Amino acid sequence: MREGREDVSPTTEDPVELANRKPDPYRHILVALDFTPHSSHALALALARALELVRLHDSKLSLIHAVENSFYPDLGYDPLMIDPGEFAELDQQIHDQAVLRMEQLAKSLDYADVQHDVLWGTPKSAVLS
Repeated sequence: MREGREDVSPTTEDPVELANRKPDPYRHILVALDFTPHSSHALALALARALELVRLHDSKLSLIHAVENSFYPDLGYDPLMIDPGEFAELDQQIHDQAVLRMEQLAKSLDYADVQHDVLWGTPKSAVLS
């Protein structure tokens, strides 16, 4: 047996009993949103399924969205003189709009225990955090 892994041995349980066993309830459902126009249909399907599961299992629902910082050019090499503050302002506007959209979406759902957050960073880091 390798360190960090449990020994997995074949089960002696009845396969019919295993198939009929009720799965453990979900305690927390996470839906990551990107708010792109192409994702609206997928979002509707994902939210419908998430709501179905949280109601079935009386669990918590979390919605997250990630806002990545804009690309900041290296002004030492870039011939265009761009104020880096403009990028920060644009990032903050994008973040604020995402917060408003997230609040509207959370309020539109018919479920009381919806947590929602807009996080700074890549989608990967937001989901993993």
